[in-house]
Amino acid sequence: MQIDVNKYDFFLVKALFLLVFVFMSGCAVTPTYTAYGLDSNPSGADIYRGTSADNLTYYKTAPFRLNSSGSLGWSNNLFQARKKGFKDSAIYRQPYSALGNPINIYFNLESEGGAEELVRYKNMNSIAGYYEFLQTYPESLVKKEVYEAIVVLIPDSTVPADEYSRLSNDYPDAISLMPDDVRLSYVGPPGMKVTDIQKLLMQGIGEAVLEQKIIGAEKPYAEFSFDEIRQLTEMGLSDKVIAAMLKATKIHQDKNQSAVPAPVTRGNQLVRPQSAQSLQGYVQPAAGTSPTNSVGEVAIDCAAFLAKKKACDQLGMFGSMICMKAIPAGHNCF
Repeated sequence: MQIDVNKYDFFLVKALFLLVFVFMSGCAVTPTYTAYGLDSNPSGADIYRGTSADNLTYYKTAPFRLNSSGSLGWSNNLFQARKKGFKDSAIYRQPYSALGNPINIYFNLESEGGAEELVRYKNMNSIAGYYEFLQTYPESLVKKEVYEAIVVLIPDSTVPADEYSRLSNDYPDAISLMPDDVRLSYVGPPGMKVTDIQKLLMQGIGEAVLEQKIIGAEKPYAEFSFDEIRQLTEMGLSDKVIAAMLKATKIHQDKNQSAVPAPVTRGNQLVRPQSAQSLQGYVQPAAGTSPTNSVGEVAIDCAAFLAKKKACDQLGMFGSMICMKAIPAGHNCF
């Protein structure tokens, strides 16, 4: 069998020419990689992600790094950092970004006030100092320790009764830490605590009136034990007044239970409610966040991708297959 060398050379040259054309047309490009990063200060924050504020679910733990030739789909997604002992970050919306642009999202978390922050106030060891701590870190995880420190200092204060009243009004959770001989006196809402009711009775206010005032306020007292009821009786409160306090507590509990929405689940994951502060609006990129392209710039980049795809389509089956494989898959353009 005789081989037509000239014909064979013709097809070889044609194939080589086709490959050169594909390369020169810009289709045979190196895959585009995007550097993704999630960081928090301090590190170790859990990063939640979602498309709306009410469906943020756990995504990654910072720090997170990944170089990817495909899109991770972060564009227009919402992100929030959460870490025990720190305030939930504001919700951040990631702008649209084309492949190749580094995306670094950074969260600087604000401490809730822990043992480290408390040291300075322990050194002060004053009621005023501890109140300053509570005002500075209202969601502190060590509040109970601070309450206990205040309760220890109150007996040596100028007017202990006023300090107990202030503590019970500002921080009702601290009432349970008060000494047994004073604790019951400060149970109840401001102006209608047990000690206030004692004073009103001494001023001649009738029990029937107090009963209506207590129930009408719909504020909680406590689910008194029989021993506590006995102590309240010894403090001069009648059965009707004590029953009114118990009824007001029950009304408050029932009202709160009906107002709490049922837990929402998405798949097998419980959706965590967002704090009011975190939903005030979406923040702009934090300091240190790499700039990202605008929607217009992304459109230009995508147009270039589409032009390459169209050029590949013009090369016929063999050329088109080679050309299309050179275009990175997974970007936001298709």
